[in-house]
Amino acid sequence: MTNRAIRKPILLSLNENRSLAMGLLTVLIAGMAWLNWAQPLPPRWTWCWTAVLLLGAIMVMGGAVNGRLNGVLIDSRNRVSLSKFQMLVWTVLVLSALCVGAAWNIKHGLVPIGPDRKPGGGALDIAIPVQLLFAMGISAGSFVAVPSLLQLKANQATSEQALASAEARLDLRPGEADPTGRVFKFAKPELASWTDIFLGDDVGNAGAADLSKVQQFAITVLIVGIYVGSIWAMLGALGPRDAFSSLPPLSEGFVSLMAISHASYLAYKVVPQEAGEGDATRVHDPRLDAVG
Repeated sequence: MTNRAIRKPILLSLNENRSLAMGLLTVLIAGMAWLNWAQPLPPRWTWCWTAVLLLGAIMVMGGAVNGRLNGVLIDSRNRVSLSKFQMLVWTVLVLSALCVGAAWNIKHGLVPIGPDRKPGGGALDIAIPVQLLFAMGISAGSFVAVPSLLQLKANQATSEQALASAEARLDLRPGEADPTGRVFKFAKPELASWTDIFLGDDVGNAGAADLSKVQQFAITVLIVGIYVGSIWAMLGALGPRDAFSSLPPLSEGFVSLMAISHASYLAYKVVPQEAGEGDATRVHDPRLDAVG
């Protein structure tokens, strides 16, 4: 017996009632504004709750789009996208820290001090290290490049046998797979699953683990985890008269590692993936517990 049955998204009502979605979005944004203006909590916890509220607002947007908690991560293939996930993580992390830092400076009447020991341009003059900009640029580059690279395969034919094999590996019913050329797609966003982050994009490897994605995900979690610790330490060291003048720097070595990982990830997408003996290593992705 299979558990693949599609469950009704818990945020489907937001998709059907856009007014409710806008109301929730307004409440969450107002909550962030009050939290940072009133600052009833230490900076560390203000940042944590700001990130939670920002993530909640993004979830509401996803619910309004296609009735899923992770709706903003579902791409045109009706699959959860790794590149969208990376963009989301960096967006929430950096924007929440900038919001807390700027609010801290405004609330306490502080002006960041530049490297020349002279006052900066105001409470919002917060430096963003170039390494962090490179890291975010790399993620943004992948986000833009992935659809273009997959489009190269959209006009390449695939076999019925390969499609049937993919449907069997993913435990899909007839009509639930809707590929375009070699690019594997689902017919409906309800079929999207978090496991899509780790699975191949071609019909030939749609049900098998994609090592380039696994590596990409692991490196992203590592770098983001370290950066979260850096922000936590910086906010914990803020004194009553200390201005929030800069986001923490990011190691050049980690940025290089990230660049190499993204390069191999994108290069792998260009190569057609055929079903073969390697399919013995299969991932059971029953589209079951569709998140959201």
